[in-house]
Amino acid sequence: FIPARQTELQCSVVDLSASGASVICENPNGREIAAVLYIEGLGRFEAVTVRYVKGTLGLRFICSERKRCKLQAAMAP
Repeated sequence: FIPARQTELQCSVVDLSASGASVICENPNGREIAAVLYIEGLGRFEAVTVRYVKGTLGLRFICSERKRCKLQAAMAP
């Protein structure tokens, strides 16, 4: 979701860490854009776009250390 444009983009998460994610999405809108990534089963993550390389958009999460730790625990095997 891109709040400034009130636009939702369909995307697929291809890489996920406690600090960010790489996603493949339709029509990425550039760098340094605020975004909200919804991940089923994990929740909502405010982020900023940081790169777009070979069809993959990089997001850096903007969240508290507590939320980052919670995500990391949820990803642990």
